[in-house]
Amino acid sequence: PFTTSKHLLLGHIANFFLDELMHNPDAEFKQLFSKTFKLNPLGFSMLNDQTIREIMQSAQQHYLVIKQMVQQGFAKENLRPEKSYLEPTFYSARHGLQGRLDVLYREGRETGIVELKSGRVFRPNQYGINSSHFTQTLLYDLMIRNAFRQTDPRNYILYSQSADSPLRYAPPVKAIQWEAMQVRNELMLVERMMLETMANNPEQPIDESPGARLLDRLQPQKQSGLSGFRMRDIEAFSQVYQKLRNVERHYFLAFSGFIAREHQLAKLGHENDDRRHGQAALWRLPFRQKNEDHQILSHLELVANDSAEEEPLLRFRRSKDTNPLANFRAGDIVVLYPELEAPLSHQIFKCTLVEINSSEVLLRLRARQFNHDFFDQFQQWHVEHDLLDSSFTGLYRALFAFAQAPLQKRQLLLGEQAPAAPDPTRAPEKLPPQMTEEQKEIFSKLLQSRDYFLLWGPPGTGKTSIMLKALVQHLYENTNENILLLAYTNRAVDEICAAIESIGPQMKEQYLRIGSSYSTARAYRDRLLSRQVEKINNRRELIRLLKEHRIFLGTIASFAGRQEILTFKQFNRVIIDEASQILEPALMGLLPRFEHFTLIGDHLQLPAVVVQSEEASAVRLQDLNELGLHNMRNSLFERLYRRAREKKWKHAYERLSHQGRMHADIMRYPNELFYDGQLKLLPGARGEQQQRPLQLPLPENAPDWQQALARKRLLFIDCPVDDKTANNKTNSFEAERIADTLLALRQMHKLAGRALKNEQIGIITPYRAQIAAIRSVLEERGLPVEGLTIDTVERLQGGARDLILISLCTNSPRQLETLSSLTEEGIDRKLNVAITRAREQIVLFGNREILSASKLYSRLIQ
Repeated sequence: PFTTSKHLLLGHIANFFLDELMHNPDAEFKQLFSKTFKLNPLGFSMLNDQTIREIMQSAQQHYLVIKQMVQQGFAKENLRPEKSYLEPTFYSARHGLQGRLDVLYREGRETGIVELKSGRVFRPNQYGINSSHFTQTLLYDLMIRNAFRQTDPRNYILYSQSADSPLRYAPPVKAIQWEAMQVRNELMLVERMMLETMANNPEQPIDESPGARLLDRLQPQKQSGLSGFRMRDIEAFSQVYQKLRNVERHYFLAFSGFIAREHQLAKLGHENDDRRHGQAALWRLPFRQKNEDHQILSHLELVANDSAEEEPLLRFRRSKDTNPLANFRAGDIVVLYPELEAPLSHQIFKCTLVEINSSEVLLRLRARQFNHDFFDQFQQWHVEHDLLDSSFTGLYRALFAFAQAPLQKRQLLLGEQAPAAPDPTRAPEKLPPQMTEEQKEIFSKLLQSRDYFLLWGPPGTGKTSIMLKALVQHLYENTNENILLLAYTNRAVDEICAAIESIGPQMKEQYLRIGSSYSTARAYRDRLLSRQVEKINNRRELIRLLKEHRIFLGTIASFAGRQEILTFKQFNRVIIDEASQILEPALMGLLPRFEHFTLIGDHLQLPAVVVQSEEASAVRLQDLNELGLHNMRNSLFERLYRRAREKKWKHAYERLSHQGRMHADIMRYPNELFYDGQLKLLPGARGEQQQRPLQLPLPENAPDWQQALARKRLLFIDCPVDDKTANNKTNSFEAERIADTLLALRQMHKLAGRALKNEQIGIITPYRAQIAAIRSVLEERGLPVEGLTIDTVERLQGGARDLILISLCTNSPRQLETLSSLTEEGIDRKLNVAITRAREQIVLFGNREILSASKLYSRLIQ
């Protein structure tokens, strides 16, 4: 478990002082300390007044030491601040290491490393340095030597709490470096033990797996050589883990191995899968292959450098050598580097991609840079995708939080215990008049439920716009409950914001959103907690802000990083949308903290993204199978829903059936193949509208395909294979036919006296390279793309458009496997989502011969 402490906050403050004083050596303490509250406002607010005073007093000492070093001390060691870089990142493939330095001095071949430490020196070595700090700095030394080759860095540790000799030299001692490398290799073996912990072999008990043997060693009596916080952590883990029942220990081990395998694949990729190379592709793959796979934005030219500003931005212009089909979009986490054929030969900049269009790319650096020498050295720059290890760390922490939960909560979530019987006193006196009779019945059932309620909402059934909105309104107006709303994606959180604000104009000011402005729709950015905190300068104002609001929302990931909110707010219930897209561990650690949870999802739509094979994530342990856990790639929502149906816990689940999105002709296919005929049209006038025939006016001498386009709600257009594509991920024929189709439809709508707006259109394709190819063709043909959604099916889940065009980009029979995401019953979830995005019409583009090899696609074409 991770907790905010006085010492942790002081560490952040010291690093902040270093960054700010390197920019402005004359900055005053009062000026800087007033800004530190914004570093972690929730963390500060958890502390009492006495602790805050202690932090302020200690911070003054850190400030004085760091300021003296920046103004004089560094120069005495020939470390010129103006020739230094802040928080540079390095990778060393040779040593299997990555790290982020605090300060790197670089002038010609002269190199210096400064690592800042805010704590006291404990058991110093002969150089007056804590042994672990010494080892860390010597590992940085290895990385710098590997990156710059002909250099002999001078290594220092700056102890900002020590007024006496704060800057201490750390000479490279090879024996310690190789001892540290041995520890690094042992850590790799530990990871190997965890990822080899499998649950798919009943002949090899998981209790005898490598992971089980490893975790069993984490007991105080088996770690007698440890002391201090290390022994404290061992004791804390052992007390929880050793008390788990067999079924819980099996669950813990199975998912620990599952997470470890996902983490490894995110770093290294699949050895035999050219579609998934992992983070190591940065240095393992040649430029040619990355460019063919559309996984690099290369040959960018820096046109504006604002990296020294409060918001450090770099603006680049695409060159003639930049791949126009490169697979990047706003919000991506990326790395930036200058040497195309040797990306690890310099520092790597960690960035967020803020804006991208056909001519420019805008990046935000993680750390400000006042020294622009490095940027001035290079004419061209290159961008690749990055990985955040914190997402996997969060899954491990959530798994341990589940193990810490009370026994009754663990039994409830595992499905061993039935949710409590409903409470009739919670039935609403009045039901929303805009609901159907079915929705009213389910809404009342949800409110009466105890422990949890599972709402299966197929496409267009109003699970967010009707049910979630009504639930928030009822709880807000009829109870004093605080309400927490979470979802998997920021797009879904945007929709929840819209649903809340549609209750009435007063609701705009009644909720706070947790998250980043880069991933929040512009209309809702003002409701971000981070934006509201900008207006606040102390703990009391922040606590007042939190107490004044009863509705909080965000993604699962953003809330996991801000769980300090639970210190200030007591939430009786949490409502989670898109629950079928969330892996079990992410929820198992969170849900025990609430009296009631509502999960809303559709397990026949897209699941969580899992890279390992279905066989690797399979579960063949009898005790877990009896609880409905057969594959760890499936969601908690799906498992609990199936479990509740199996056990006939009818008070805890329900399915919506009336959909108001799709025309009847479009609904027919997914209804028959995916939903067992359970989907129905809305009663009344809307249901009648959903059955009207399509009759668009035609221009004179319209060809047969245009005549079909004007009359059919579902249309398939056969396209040739594109044998000129480098990796089968683009099809120029499909892109051209999409342009033809849009031009024809715009003309037909114009003849009908109305405009076909881009906001009404969605174009879906499985590959990001084809997204760029379609966009390029549309621009060449003079079709506007602003406001037009061109995306993968994963990104469009939760959205809907009047017209959906699907480019399957079929060039090879091998692609049929990647086109699908099958459930255990053989239901194609990707195809289901793609079709059910459409309100009025679907046009499908692909190669008939290839697609006919698939029963599902063959039936759809027919």
